[in-house]
Amino acid sequence: MILGQVRTALAEAMSGLGFTAYAVLPGMPELPAALVGFPTSIEYHQTLAGHSQYTFPVSLIAPWTDEESAQQLIDTAVSYGATGSVVSALESSTSTAWVSLYVASASNFQPMTIGEARAVAVDLTVVVTA
Repeated sequence: MILGQVRTALAEAMSGLGFTAYAVLPGMPELPAALVGFPTSIEYHQTLAGHSQYTFPVSLIAPWTDEESAQQLIDTAVSYGATGSVVSALESSTSTAWVSLYVASASNFQPMTIGEARAVAVDLTVVVTA
């Protein structure tokens, strides 16, 4: 499997959820943004069919126009089964780019600054077998 195809399919799976999804890390993302990062690990030959396991960080960033709306967008995104849930959208998506996918965790909830814009972010750990 080609790594870029997996990143692109991950970004496509998050489209329509209120975030601009990026398969390639942008210099200045449009907020709210979902950024598919480079894999933190690749474990080759993890199945009898020779598939590899990729662990991707996905950063969700919401503009901090006010505390409530930013937190609500992030809360919904990391909730399981909620309308607008990035976690549910990823886990229910199908693609020729992978055999299986699950969201292992959400961590690093934090405020941040991008350029001059204040934002709040969270990192998802997404594990893909491809």
